Amino acid sequence: MAVTAMAVVLCCAALAGCAGVGDALESNVDRDARDLVRESASLVRGADDIRIVGDQVLTSTRRVDFDLCVREGRDYRGSFEMNGRPGEAIVVGGKSYLKAGAEFWEWAGTSLPDTAANRRTYADRYAMLAYDPTNPLDTVGVIFEPGADGYTKGEPVTIDGRTLIPLTRVDGEGDAQGRRRSRTVYVRAYGKPYPVVIRSEGTRPQNARITRSERSCVPAAPPAGEVVDRLPAGK
Repeated sequence: MAVTAMAVVLCCAALAGCAGVGDALESNVDRDARDLVRESASLVRGADDIRIVGDQVLTSTRRVDFDLCVREGRDYRGSFEMNGRPGEAIVVGGKSYLKAGAEFWEWAGTSLPDTAANRRTYADRYAMLAYDPTNPLDTVGVIFEPGADGYTKGEPVTIDGRTLIPLTRVDGEGDAQGRRRSRTVYVRAYGKPYPVVIRSEGTRPQNARITRSERSCVPAAPPAGEVVDRLPAGK
């Protein structure tokens, strides 16, 4: 798997939902699914500091776990582990950076042209990765992929003592094995409809939750002296 693809996974996984507090307890149960999707995405874009913790299965042998602090639904900084190999991820100002140790770069394997050179070049420094403008963090597509259309609303459910409304979309086409991917975003049933939980099934299954961050999050680009050239195109 290409390292740039992993960075995009972190970006796409970054806005799994948001749990607000102190909102008026107006019911969202009878609202239209499209309206809930649109307002939910808008609320995330307006949130100052939120924390997203989750995981995603990338392949049969690779999994990423992440813990991110997101600023205004756009930039983030946080930690990740891929199969127990830790690293740091930053997205800020339309640029993506990844920092990890030599073991990670060696383990990245055939997705990179020369693992020995990668260890020397990227180990414990920030590699500037290709940024995918089709998946910016501040759009509806990050949460609902790719927008408000195609979601159906289910009956309220209780998760961890909270009443939530599931909004689900099932892809029209499956993968090579015929597996269809479904994505469910659970939003608050009462008060402002912040997304709280996201779950996807099928290819690359994902689980994530979000809460308000306990600390202020202002992601910043690493110092220029600690950044190395971005990885080769397509890697």
